[in-house]
This record gives sequence, structure tokens and C-alpha cells, in this order.
Amino acid sequence: MKFLLIVSFVFSNCVSAQSVGELLEGWKLRELPVEAVLQYRDKKHRNKFVIEDHTLTDNSGNIALSYGRRSKSNLSVSVRNAKFISVNKGEFGGEFGVEVNGVYTKLMEGNVTNLIHTGDALVVVEGISHLSLTRGAVYIMDDVANPEPPKILTMLPEKPSASFIDSDGRLMVATDLGVYGITAGPRGRLDILYRKAFWARIFARGPTSIVEFEGNYLIGLAGGVAVVEKGRFEIPKVRFFATENLIRTIGLME
Repeated sequence: MKFLLIVSFVFSNCVSAQSVGELLEGWKLRELPVEAVLQYRDKKHRNKFVIEDHTLTDNSGNIALSYGRRSKSNLSVSVRNAKFISVNKGEFGGEFGVEVNGVYTKLMEGNVTNLIHTGDALVVVEGISHLSLTRGAVYIMDDVANPEPPKILTMLPEKPSASFIDSDGRLMVATDLGVYGITAGPRGRLDILYRKAFWARIFARGPTSIVEFEGNYLIGLAGGVAVVEKGRFEIPKVRFFATENLIRTIGLME
């Protein structure tokens, strides 16, 4: 069983005339070989970049890029007469609950990183990263009309930084170390798409966002955008489009 997908299918019609390279170069990003990033990371592994985040959004097929440092945020999703609310306090904990007719009920503890309303269900993505601790989990509430504590679908090997439901109905999760796909069902299946990500240990903050574009996943990072091929049965091709400043810092500016 897949997560019920309710997004519009005008996505490919809106952007099919534009390639990944054209889209990212239009944002003044240049392709930087992943191998160069890895070499720099191996030589300067203690130097983590603290630079401007790149955050991607998808509004009915229109991919947009914004800049700026992120802050911890509380989330909310309103469905009919219920308002689902999460409070994220980082290493000090957090919680997720629901407010109905002005009455709030706590449903679970944890730092929620995303709430996704899909069909009758609500997907709750949760996790934390602090010092040497990193972990995550995906929960699902089957019927938002009857709010109950969400059931765990699968554990995650590290904190989920960004997530969304793709055009195949899979929940895609980007973390500090990789990209995973989760399929809903009695036993949520976790597929590893990309592990030991090139951005691990080089950026001070993890992925900001993940969207789908022309058979690829675009992942917002500090200093640029990663492109991970969507294929499920082979090792994906991975590319990185970086800012001129990052390319100059790594020493590959022409």
C-alpha cells in the first residue's frame, strides 16, 4: 500500500520544458563535481561550512528557491474542526497534539519535523539530533476525523531533516546522511535510496527541503542543491549545484 497521493499531476506539464541544469543554473548555481566535495571533506573534515541555506518549495509544480538561515519551528495542520499542533524544543523535547473546539489533547512526545495530511490520514515525521545522538521515526494517524495517538510505521536511522510524498506515493525523507523511501502498509518498508551522502560532515546543517523534478529529487542544502536520481533498483546518479562562493572556497573556480 502506498501513501494516498492528493497533489496535482500538473507538475510535469509545468516544468517539462526545462532541464535540471537549466533550472538550477537559472538560480545562479553551478555544477560542482561531487568527487571534489568529497576530496575537500576528507582533507578539511573539521571545517564545516556555516553558510546560507537553500530551501526548495513546490507549489503545484512551480519549483521555487529561497535563501536564509532556518530556525526551529512549531507546525500545525488544520483538518475540519481539528487543529494538529507540534512543539519542537530540540534537545529539551517536544510534543504533538490536537485541538478540537478549543480543547487541546496531547497525543505523543517527540520533536516533529513534518506533518503531512494525505487523504484521511496524517503522516507524522519525528526525530532528534543532538551531540552523538541521532534518530527518527515515521508515524501515521489513519483517520484524522477521529484523532488518536499515531501508530509507528518505521524507525529511521537518523533524524529526518526534510520529507514529502512523491508522485509514486512514497514518503521520501532526506537526512544528514542520506535519502530514504518509506512505503505505507501493515509493515512500513524502508528503502535506502542514497547512503553516506556527500553533504555529511561538510555542512553544519542538514538538508532543508526535498522536492521532485523530472525524475530526480532536488534537495536543498547550505550552499546549493543536490540532485539525486529517482531510480529504485540501481545506484542513483548524484549531482551537486553550488554557489560561486562555495566553489571558490573549495578551490575550483576557473
